[in-house]
Amino acid sequence: MFKSTCLTWWRVAAFIWMVLVALGLVLIVARIALNRSNGWLIRANLITLTATLYICSLVNFAAIIADYNVSHSREAAGKGVWIDMNYLFHLGPQALPAIDRAIALRGFDPTLVSRRGCLVEQQRREMASWRSWGLRSWRLQRTLDAQPARVRPQARYDLRPERRLTHRILIVDDDLHIREVIRVALKKAGMTVFGRATARKH
Repeated sequence: MFKSTCLTWWRVAAFIWMVLVALGLVLIVARIALNRSNGWLIRANLITLTATLYICSLVNFAAIIADYNVSHSREAAGKGVWIDMNYLFHLGPQALPAIDRAIALRGFDPTLVSRRGCLVEQQRREMASWRSWGLRSWRLQRTLDAQPARVRPQARYDLRPERRLTHRILIVDDDLHIREVIRVALKKAGMTVFGRATARKH
């Protein structure tokens, strides 16, 4: 259950519905005051509904919801609720800019970086199909393509020396196969792995 400070799809939909109800009441009052016919009221409501649907089709709600939740979270504002990372990832690729901010606020986490990579791959697959191409996806892809020219997300979250030390992982298992599996998993999570893969001799 979401706290009152979280923004969700249902709350956005409820707000739009309340706006439509309020506009409908205004149109009823206008019909009475202007002495218009019922046909005028129906046409006015249809125009209002069409305009609302058109405007909503141009709004990137996923990005707005994600950005609001990160900006008003306890990590960013010092008060409120903690960031619900699962819900951010549920919003899809359009939430990637806000997810980057959230990961930066929470500190480097290989699991979150790996899940972010899955969303990036999903975005690229969608861009490869002309059926799913859109202006929002194109703008998001431009942002993602420009990231390596600045700072890679994996490295951006771990710039302070005091954080580098806390994210070192020591692999002590003597089984060479297990060690290699762990190394591959860490590399897929975007982590830099140092050291030799040789096992100790008994």
